[in-house]
Amino acid sequence: MWNQDLIASQNQDIEGLIKLFNREFFREETIAFDEANAEAMIRACSALKLYLFNEYLADLDEEDFESDNVVFDVLTERQQKPYLAFMFLDTLQKVIMRHLNDFILEN
Repeated sequence: MWNQDLIASQNQDIEGLIKLFNREFFREETIAFDEANAEAMIRACSALKLYLFNEYLADLDEEDFESDNVVFDVLTERQQKPYLAFMFLDTLQKVIMRHLNDFILEN
């Protein structure tokens, strides 16, 4: 029961993340998030990163992975796109957290 609620919540968070990349994003090259949806976006990034890691990247050296010492050219073709997606989500998550921290400090 609780795991179904967790999955439903994660799916909502991921749906919200995907909606950020709409026509406005491609027209104005910006995404709109605020303190109201930022936490859900961070959770969505985390859920997707965990999925990518467990499904495609788990056999990478964990220490290299955590320290950003992964050599892209050494990755298999099956690992390259998930790795790029992981890095994109990681960067997006860090940007959102930085903006949230700035917002908290200002208020």
